[in-house]
Amino acid sequence: MRSQTVRLSPCGKGRVLIVASEFPFREVIGVEISGTLAAMARSNIAIVRRMFPTRSPIRVVVADAMTYALPDGPVEIFLYRPFGEAGTATLLAHIETALQQRSHPLSIVYYNPVWGALFDDLPFLTRAHALSVPYDQSVGFSPDVDDSVVIWQDRRFAKPPSLKAGRKIVVVATDT
Repeated sequence: MRSQTVRLSPCGKGRVLIVASEFPFREVIGVEISGTLAAMARSNIAIVRRMFPTRSPIRVVVADAMTYALPDGPVEIFLYRPFGEAGTATLLAHIETALQQRSHPLSIVYYNPVWGALFDDLPFLTRAHALSVPYDQSVGFSPDVDDSVVIWQDRRFAKPPSLKAGRKIVVVATDT
């Protein structure tokens, strides 16, 4: 059974969308500002869709994530440092404005949260969980052994945080 949650993520070439489609989201939406990358993502997604037709549906939208309207219903946003500090602050201001008109839960999953302190400082979000994920060296190269992943929730719908929610964020900032 599919979740009612929509997974929203920057798109790139579509890898993170394809991985998300393995989970029972109502829909996976990739937002990509580059038409060229969006076309590559659509091509990659089509290949995977032929092999795994029952996965969650994926849609790629060419748009600016900082102004993209959040879909109705519960939403999970996945980020892997798509913006610098100023862009992240702009995105968070957009999310704060959007939350004022929403009556559904929102969570943000931030992998290697270089700008995590910006999230922690916001009154409309609360940290739900923080963990370190070991990097699987068999998949490829990584400059670090593990990465931090932190989840924030819309404070209005937040479930009690995990015991690890207050864990220190350790990040690798190589291109800030």
